[in-house]
Amino acid sequence: MKTIVKNKKSNILINKIMPSLMTTAMLFTSNLHAEQSEVVLTLEVDPEQCVSIVQGDDCYVDVKVTWLSKQAQDYCLFTSQQSESLQCWNNQTQGQLSKEFISNENITFYLKRHPSKEIVAEEVLEMAWVYKKNGRSHASWRMF
Repeated sequence: MKTIVKNKKSNILINKIMPSLMTTAMLFTSNLHAEQSEVVLTLEVDPEQCVSIVQGDDCYVDVKVTWLSKQAQDYCLFTSQQSESLQCWNNQTQGQLSKEFISNENITFYLKRHPSKEIVAEEVLEMAWVYKKNGRSHASWRMF
């Protein structure tokens, strides 16, 4: 980039402003990168789906929940089935929980930062059925 300076005052002004502008730009860029890499968190639920025979029937599944974070903090795992936490970890970067669940509707798992209760990750265990419930009764009469 070429700068044209017409007099000595302009040259002094440019020499004073340019370094501060460049410093501000570098600080902004480094802050942006710091915010993006501050907390990188993954939450995985295995299996991702629970299958029962008929829609509405309870589904029994052994679930393994794992999480990883780049930053060690206090985290607690919650589900949509209950208000209290399943498990908490203090000053950890990873955690794991294996547990059997029984449900006939989707279960959402939430990883929250403790004590703020801020949700930092969530994953859903979806329910699926081999046969959907039919609105008609199986004992209804047929005309044809």
